Amino acid sequence: MTMVTIEKAQQDLPHLVKHALAGEEIVIEVENKRVRLALRPAGPVFDEAVARRRGYGSMKGQFEVGDAFF
Repeated sequence: MTMVTIEKAQQDLPHLVKHALAGEEIVIEVENKRVRLALRPAGPVFDEAVARRRGYGSMKGQFEVGDAFF
């Protein structure tokens, strides 16, 4: 676990991101309070080209949406 002040975190952000991506826990101290910070990659980005290749209705008949959904 790495503990840094907010000022140090602003200076060393690229370094802290590398460590967070490697699985290390980063704790940032803000105004003498500890704040737990979790950095992780975002989910996949929507790709319109892939969605068009799949086509609308490609999952038709593979599952059923019940009335409770609506």
